[in-house]
Amino acid sequence: MPGGRALLGLSRKRAESARVVCEDRHARRLEEVPKMPNSPVEALMSPAIVRVARDATLRDAARAMSEAGIGSVVVEADQDGLVTERDLLRPIADGIDVDEAKAVDYLVMSRPTVPPDTPLTDAARQMVERGVRHCLVAKDGETVGVLSMRDIVRLLDIEDAD
Repeated sequence: MPGGRALLGLSRKRAESARVVCEDRHARRLEEVPKMPNSPVEALMSPAIVRVARDATLRDAARAMSEAGIGSVVVEADQDGLVTERDLLRPIADGIDVDEAKAVDYLVMSRPTVPPDTPLTDAARQMVERGVRHCLVAKDGETVGVLSMRDIVRLLDIEDAD
């Protein structure tokens, strides 16, 4: 599809930058991960936000996630929201045309939004209570990051499990 990246709202440079940031983030060494469960969310959140425009389709959202190697994208709307890999399953299973359906129509409104100084335990508790794996991190009404369960799992000392 010509101009596919333009549909995503991502320039080639921005998509490559998001991919590099995500690769760097996932390559963090365990020693760099805070061990205190009451560390602020900003210590583990991903500040690399991949966004899609309000009129992006579900396929656009899926493509943006795939290209950046991440599990969620921020959909720019009246109030920013997330569409995750998991959110894509139901419309696909229901036979919805992912080239026509708009990502903004599949935002999960029960997903928490927390400020960057929220203790990780509080954010994790909200995610578990609401049955979601991601939350937005916002400061002064602007989305500044995304926290995922994968980020929280980094608190575990994997090396001791060996």
